[in-house]
Formats: sequence, C-alpha cells, structure tokens
Amino acid sequence: MSIGFTFFILYFNLFVFGYNFFEYLLFLFSRWECYLFFLGVIFVCVGIRKGKKHDIYL
Repeated sequence: MSIGFTFFILYFNLFVFGYNFFEYLLFLFSRWECYLFFLGVIFVCVGIRKGKKHDIYL
C-alpha cells in the first residue's frame, strides 16, 4: 500500500509538465505500480475484518 501511494505522490510531478487531472488519472491507471495501493487497501480491510473475530486482550 505504501509503495503504491508513494508512486501517486511521485507522479504529481506530471502536473508540472502540463498534464490535467484527467490525464493524470489515465496515466496512473496505466501503471502497474499504482495498483499496489488498491491491493494494499484490500489487504488492510480484510485484515481488519478478520481480526475482529479473534481479538486477544492482554
């Protein structure tokens, strides 16, 4: 998740080169690195959901 988010931030530099927001989104969805962010969010959500059933209180 953090790798994908890092690439989102790194690709903000495209605005300096004249990209608009729509072109920026098209570029993001054409890169495989940015899909890691969404994959990470899914893993976190599944982990939180599964963790609620088996909470251990110390």
